[in-house]
Amino acid sequence: MNPLEGLLAKFQTLLNSSRDTKKTILDNLHKHLGIEFQEKDIDIRDGILYLYSHPSIKNEVFMRKGEILADLKTLLDKKSPRDIR
Repeated sequence: MNPLEGLLAKFQTLLNSSRDTKKTILDNLHKHLGIEFQEKDIDIRDGILYLYSHPSIKNEVFMRKGEILADLKTLLDKKSPRDIR
C-alpha cells in the first residue's frame, strides 16, 4: 500500500469517528428535548459541547444538562463531553 493511502485511510477513520460522535449527541439531544438539531448547531472542542442555537433552547438544554451528560457518558464513554456551553 502506498504511504499516502495509509495516511488518508487514517484521516478517513478519524472523520467517521467524529461524525458518529456528533450523530450520537444529536440523537440524545432530540431524545431529551424533542428538538431537532443539525450538525452545524454543535461543536466539540477540548471535551466541551458548544451549542449554537436560540437562548431559549439553550435554557432547556441547561435545565436538563445533568441527564444529557449522564446519557452521553454511558453511550460514548471516553469520547463524551464533560460540559455543555
